[in-house]
Amino acid sequence: MSADPAPDHASADWASWSRDLEQALLGLGDGESLTVTAPGSASRPSLLRKARLRGFVPAKHEQVAPWVRLTRREEHLRGFCIGSQASGGRFPLSDAERAALTDLGWHEPHQFEGEHLVRWWPDDVPNGPFLPDDDLRRAVAMVVATFRGVLAPPTEDHPAPALPTVTSD
Repeated sequence: MSADPAPDHASADWASWSRDLEQALLGLGDGESLTVTAPGSASRPSLLRKARLRGFVPAKHEQVAPWVRLTRREEHLRGFCIGSQASGGRFPLSDAERAALTDLGWHEPHQFEGEHLVRWWPDDVPNGPFLPDDDLRRAVAMVVATFRGVLAPPTEDHPAPALPTVTSD
């Protein structure tokens, strides 16, 4: 007899986490937001200050965990994903990571929109009250893919990293 394959606990955990995020998003009032932050294992050193005086004053770095902020604006949900240092943000994203985020649907900010990647749900005129089911599922799926595939993917050191935390702002 062959044994059943081991259950994929990571997928089950993400499914439960996704349902919780859906409920939290549906509970947002106008102007309220949630921040989803990657676990500490996904943090990276971010340059705060370059070295000065020919290196006498060393460069200063800070560990930064990637995040996504989701804000309700009337009948829309606006998402912000931590910006890359290459475009004025605080997170050292590689070109491949920036491309992967763009492929997921994040948009580079326009000149005066700040330094964070942006996304709206729905991306057009709302066809119902705040966040219809299809848009809710698309938003949550994009956040999951953002962390699971780009910002905090499994690694050899962390094959099953902790799930992101969700906090109210």
